[in-house]
Amino acid sequence: MTEYLAAFLAGDIAKARSAVSDDFSFRAPLMPIRGTKEQFFAGAERKTGLIRDFRILRLWQDGDEVSCVYEIDVSTPAGQASMLLHEWHVVRQGLLVETTMVFDTQAQAAHLIHDALR
Repeated sequence: MTEYLAAFLAGDIAKARSAVSDDFSFRAPLMPIRGTKEQFFAGAERKTGLIRDFRILRLWQDGDEVSCVYEIDVSTPAGQASMLLHEWHVVRQGLLVETTMVFDTQAQAAHLIHDALR
């Protein structure tokens, strides 16, 4: 799971995509419905292009569920900030099938990312 997350956060979208099942679904703040693999990776290069560094703070596994708390540093033309995130993953047969992401939507980094992607 750390390989997937490290690849995604470093902008290696092809490697991250290869670790995700075709029937992958995700839930994230500000999304009213569960998204698909294509929705998740849409614009991924633009999003990850704003990340300057990341740190995995805690990772633990219970059966086919993996939980990860990490911090990212983002940089946009409007400024720089850090943000703490949590992802809860379900893995089957070595592939990521479901992710739930949690972060503070009021964090400065969240606003910088949102504004940069508009």
